[in-house]
Amino acid sequence: MHEGQREKELQLELTKPRNPYLAEQFGNRQTPAYAGNRQAAVHAGNRQAAAHTGNRQAAAYAGNRRVAAQGTRTAYAGERRVTAQGTRTVHADTAYRRKEPQREQQRREMLARQQQKKKKQQHRIIMVLFAMLALTAAFYWLVALFLKDGGDSVQPLPKKEDIAAPVMYDTAQHPEWTTDYLTPNEYSRPGDALEEVNSIFVHYTANPGTSAANNRNYFEQLKDTHERSASAHFIIGYEGEIIQCIPLNEIAYGVQTRNFDSISIECCYLDEEEASFTKETYDALIELLAYLLQTYHLSTEDILRHYDCGGKLCPLYYVENENAWESLKQDVAQKLN
Repeated sequence: MHEGQREKELQLELTKPRNPYLAEQFGNRQTPAYAGNRQAAVHAGNRQAAAHTGNRQAAAYAGNRRVAAQGTRTAYAGERRVTAQGTRTVHADTAYRRKEPQREQQRREMLARQQQKKKKQQHRIIMVLFAMLALTAAFYWLVALFLKDGGDSVQPLPKKEDIAAPVMYDTAQHPEWTTDYLTPNEYSRPGDALEEVNSIFVHYTANPGTSAANNRNYFEQLKDTHERSASAHFIIGYEGEIIQCIPLNEIAYGVQTRNFDSISIECCYLDEEEASFTKETYDALIELLAYLLQTYHLSTEDILRHYDCGGKLCPLYYVENENAWESLKQDVAQKLN
């Protein structure tokens, strides 16, 4: 403590300004004590410098020890990190190998599910194809049935010698009529065989004021116009004339669902409001119905309106007047007796 104070005082003394003149005057008059003090101060300074140098060396040595220790710790920490990382890598590799069978099992299960899903999709596709085939077959079956019952027939016309005639009896005398067969064609005279007769259908032309010949020509023109399929075996004019358009061993396109077991008769009329038949048309119809019933051994219950099979308002007058229709059948019965 005193040495530090003494060193400060010495430095202050050395830095204090001096008068050169006084130094020259009194420089030789310094006391031995003062000189001794100066020597002691220099000696103390040397000791302090040595101590300071020792301290620096000690500090350098301590620094070296710290650097060495720090380097050792860093190297040790690095080795520990490398060792830990290697340990973790080995551990992860071991865990991966342990889980390999489990992952293989999962892959197998996934492949099995995918194959099962693919099989289900293929099964659905096959079912859809079968359903489409079934619907297509049903559609063509319905079309064929429709054509058979009176639609547009596309079958080739049979040869006349191949057509079988229904059972007829020669005991009855047929009324007078004109035979004017239609030209064989797909739209009015298909040529299909009429193998049996179970009913006689009565129609009206739905075209007031037209004659039997006019309606026969209309059926004939269908082979060219392809407007629709329609025809009848007989047409009765409003003057009582009868024209036979189709042979009785062939079908006509009169009633769609009954063409293959029935005979159709078209009747002309003049009354546009009621669509009732003239007396000449009515009498010729009664005579023709009686002949056909006798020929095919049928009863008056087998005389039907187009309305009775399909609901078409034909013949209109006898659909709207049930009593008139019953009277017509009674007149046919009397004609038979």
